[in-house]
Amino acid sequence: MSEWPFIAQLHLFVGTACLFAGSLAMLSKKGRALHRCSGFVFVCLMSLLCLSSFYLSVTRHLQLTFVLGALSWYLVLTGWFAIKRKDSQQGWFEYTAFAFIFILSSLVIILAVLAIIFSWPHPETEPPYSVYLGFGLFGLFFAYLDFRLLRQGGALKHQRIKRHIWRMTFSMFIATFIFFTGNTHVLPEFLRLPLLLALPPLLVIASLCWFLWRARRVKTHKA
Repeated sequence: MSEWPFIAQLHLFVGTACLFAGSLAMLSKKGRALHRCSGFVFVCLMSLLCLSSFYLSVTRHLQLTFVLGALSWYLVLTGWFAIKRKDSQQGWFEYTAFAFIFILSSLVIILAVLAIIFSWPHPETEPPYSVYLGFGLFGLFFAYLDFRLLRQGGALKHQRIKRHIWRMTFSMFIATFIFFTGNTHVLPEFLRLPLLLALPPLLVIASLCWFLWRARRVKTHKA
């Protein structure tokens, strides 16, 4: 299958714009117009980024890219819907998201286990099958959280806020990690130091911890 160079260029452009929109959403005051607008743009760009990653994963035989793209899309959409729902409200999207991540994770785990047992060959550019097994188990954990939410009948406000924060931010982490570790050739040479490349993803994780702590503190004070 031949590749359209335009899609690869679009993927890089959208990925760059996605990081700017995500950073603006993280830095702006929560609940204000700027945060909502930049957050919506981030969701749209992440969706386009994931769709283009599916295309590139097929044309370039990038198996891990497909898994990460599917996981990121799931995270950003469920994070977005979490803040848009009302208390104890759920519908077709929550059931679809649960089915999607459960089926995807189960397939990844089954194929990874079979590949390890039978020593299936894989491209040198792809990581060991144990990495896929880890992501599969990670996705299965998300499916478990969704299952609990469905059994509960929807989330309350503080649960929706936490779900929104960590899912949106974790999708931002995946995009940041891939951009600064998988696209070093597009960065200026002075930025290609390992410490500088690791700094943006670490800042995203640190921000996630900070936002979750603040959300917990607000709930404690209100109680």
